Amino acid sequence: KTADPQQPDNPQRRHAANWNACNGDETEAALRGCKGLIEAQSLTGEGLATAQSRLGYALRKSGDLDGAIASLSEAITTSPTASAYNDRGIAHLLKGQFETALADYNEAIKLDGKNGDALNNRAWTYYKTSQNQKALADADKAVDLIGDKAYVWDTRGHIHEALGDRKAAEADFVKALSIDAELSSSRDALKRLTGR
Repeated sequence: KTADPQQPDNPQRRHAANWNACNGDETEAALRGCKGLIEAQSLTGEGLATAQSRLGYALRKSGDLDGAIASLSEAITTSPTASAYNDRGIAHLLKGQFETALADYNEAIKLDGKNGDALNNRAWTYYKTSQNQKALADADKAVDLIGDKAYVWDTRGHIHEALGDRKAAEADFVKALSIDAELSSSRDALKRLTGR
């Protein structure tokens, strides 16, 4: 007898529901879905690494940085990806662990030289550690790769401001706000630079 896929306790249906939740934007549902996938012990290789990475992302969003780092480290051990290194770098950055964050971004960029998010995050980390020339080089690349994202213009604007190029900073913040009018860091920076 074949299992009825409409039955709520059907393992295939539960598996699919867990994947949907794990990949979703709702943090609590993602935590439950990803944990359910991992605890079922039916995943291996890239599938397991994806669930571990998504769990790490959800843990970071929930504020559990240590849990995020642990889960992303497991994902990297299972099957390393640029995305997992980038996400773990963000968790280290949020903990103020700048050198460890930079090492993770370097690994992400080694795996995928066109990873605009890792370049942007490495630029921000360089900026936070006053390495502004390195920051600007990465920010320029990030703008070239993912210039449709407001946050890359915001990052570069802060770097230009730190380098004393107010005109370039202002242009970057204006561009960021043209993409996302609610980006408060660009709005505040523009006010600071222009008084308006």
